Amino acid sequence: MRSRGIANAAYANPSTFFSRPITATTAMSSYADKAIDPETGKIRPFKDVMESEIRTKEAARRATILADAEARSKMGETELRLEQAQRLLAEKKHNDAPGQKMWRDHVANLEQTLAAEKAQAAKAKAFAGDRRISLIREEADLIERSGAHLLPRASQVQLDELIAIARSEDWPTPDSQFQAFKQASDRLTDIELEAERVKQNDAAVEAARQEVTLANSRVQQSELELMRARRENVAE
Repeated sequence: MRSRGIANAAYANPSTFFSRPITATTAMSSYADKAIDPETGKIRPFKDVMESEIRTKEAARRATILADAEARSKMGETELRLEQAQRLLAEKKHNDAPGQKMWRDHVANLEQTLAAEKAQAAKAKAFAGDRRISLIREEADLIERSGAHLLPRASQVQLDELIAIARSEDWPTPDSQFQAFKQASDRLTDIELEAERVKQNDAAVEAARQEVTLANSRVQQSELELMRARRENVAE
């Protein structure tokens, strides 16, 4: 990755990347200004005067190049293409009017593409970080596996619609997607809840009837047992 970034840096900014390093000529010029020891008047060795300075400057230059390459390695393809197109346009390498228009149009198109990519990335980040979206997508997975059991009165079309809403990436905001899923899911859930309430009421009525039947049976049993006991007493 770093080697790719360095290559991009060299291609996009050759004037910076291939800037002239510290040469022997420039070093000797600087050395001549500092060669005479002010205290002894003697000429000091080159390495005592310039070596440390040269190494420091060279290290700083290399660090700058590597930092630039590292930053560029994190840029997307469109951003790199835009930077290159802007540089070429600024350098006026295409001085004829048609060439200038072509590059201006190219830069404008790349700027629009980059803006759209950034907007899409920001949207994806917002959706990925929204707990409501995670919730409805988990619910969609559950419906896909067990929809017939969870919502037995819903049609397959209705179940498929719920899953499609939860998994779609075309909603403008997380809230709009969540609200659409919630409304559709609530309608089906209300139907199931109402059916369960009816079932429970019927069961409660049946349970009450069974309790009455049981109580009557016990009364009848007691009366029969009492009659038999009386007969037994008379027979003795």
